[in-house]
Amino acid sequence: MTGRISVSKRETPLTLAYWKTVGGTLCLEYPINHGFSDSGRRLLDGVILTDLPS
Repeated sequence: MTGRISVSKRETPLTLAYWKTVGGTLCLEYPINHGFSDSGRRLLDGVILTDLPS
């Protein structure tokens, strides 16, 4: 599924709640590995950049 973001139904509300307490810029489902022939794509639930605006 190219171009679609798979958002976790359990982790996303927790990530959003935490982000609201710390502020900054939130990047949901941040890719750390785009996938190789022997492994799948890996995503972080979210990355918060606290030095940037919301």
